[in-house]
Amino acid sequence: MENFIGPKIKEIRQAQDLTQFQLAEFSNVSLSLIAKIETENNINNKIDTLINISNALNINLNDLIENKKNIDYKTSFIINKLNKLDTNKKERIINIFNQIIDITQ
Repeated sequence: MENFIGPKIKEIRQAQDLTQFQLAEFSNVSLSLIAKIETENNINNKIDTLINISNALNINLNDLIENKKNIDYKTSFIINKLNKLDTNKKERIINIFNQIIDITQ
């Protein structure tokens, strides 16, 4: 079976401008294991490891383990961050975003 999780972790990490070292620190997963997951096929990852990595990347675990193509991870990252905000902060940011969109059109 093709390892799609490792390359996906790498793509998301790079989209967030994180190094492997930073992801290792944020996820409490060793640097060597991060590197191994990203580059090797047939890695049997423990679910706890994948949960720690998905939490560190601020993505849903399902988004990490599903084999979907053509996902814009920067947009996904922003949406996940927005969803964690309280309603007032979220509405303020959405209003600012809409103003920016209006200016650029």
